[in-house]
Amino acid sequence: MINKDYILEARRLNNFNLETYFGFVPVDYRESKEFKTSYNKLVEITRQHISQKRFKISKGDGNIWVVHPSCEEIDNGKRPKQVQRLLDYIKKNRDGYKTILISDAIDYIINDCNFVEEGLFDGVILTENNQGKPLELSDLNQFKDGKENLVGGCYVGMCLDVFVEIIEEVVPDKKVRVIKRWSYDPKCLTLGKRVCKIFYSLAPQHQNKENIFLPRGTLG
Repeated sequence: MINKDYILEARRLNNFNLETYFGFVPVDYRESKEFKTSYNKLVEITRQHISQKRFKISKGDGNIWVVHPSCEEIDNGKRPKQVQRLLDYIKKNRDGYKTILISDAIDYIINDCNFVEEGLFDGVILTENNQGKPLELSDLNQFKDGKENLVGGCYVGMCLDVFVEIIEEVVPDKKVRVIKRWSYDPKCLTLGKRVCKIFYSLAPQHQNKENIFLPRGTLG
């Protein structure tokens, strides 16, 4: 289990990401020394958690890469149907593929660690905060021999696409395919999500936005 204090810190940094996204923080706080120090500590805690897990490596000869299955609104429990479809597929076909979780430290500590506890993945690749770029490219090496590489998750046009470009460089002679039915495109928002996004953007700067419900994927 991850210490509650680190979960609270991850949520605090996640809230700063939301504030920065909507312009409530005038300067990109993620570039500040304080944010980087806190985030690096969360990366350290995340790596410790991962190192303590005994992953049951699948005998499958292909890989499924699950990119950022938790979005910014990771506490409301509303996953995009595409991501839920991907997770359901993994649960039913656990031995057919090696499955790799692509997560950043904030998402991992708040939510994605639960997937690891459930035994859904053969390994974890940590990325930079809110980006699809792995912190260490060498972490990909243990899975580079897969005959095919299927990719899904969040978001089309952002983190998912960045990760695909990187994995294509790491395994240039292997097939890499983004599975559309497993990949969430935030440009395809429902009317309800558009209204929520507008409501959030108009909220007073001093308001505690932790209490504003946002449907999953609204902030893509």
